Amino acid sequence: MQLINRVRRERPVKLADSNAKIRQRVSCFLRSRHFATLRNIEIQVDRGEVTLTGSVQSYYEKQIALTSQSMAGVVSLVDKIVVQQKTERRDGVLQA
Repeated sequence: MQLINRVRRERPVKLADSNAKIRQRVSCFLRSRHFATLRNIEIQVDRGEVTLTGSVQSYYEKQIALTSQSMAGVVSLVDKIVVQQKTERRDGVLQA
């Protein structure tokens, strides 16, 4: 079962902000961070509702991605980002 988080903010939205412009802003924001996994997050926008889908390596990276909800034109954010848990093998080596 996949958990989907929705974050909705009451904020005036500029009608001039198209889906493409919002997607570009969010994409530039994620690419400007220094985590390779953030560059692989899929971004979908529908009338200001941004959906982020993909996987990251830590909850810190996920929180960075979720801060894109404060970008201009974003009405709500649907979180479909999964944190890849690292497991430890019996020999003490971490696995992804």
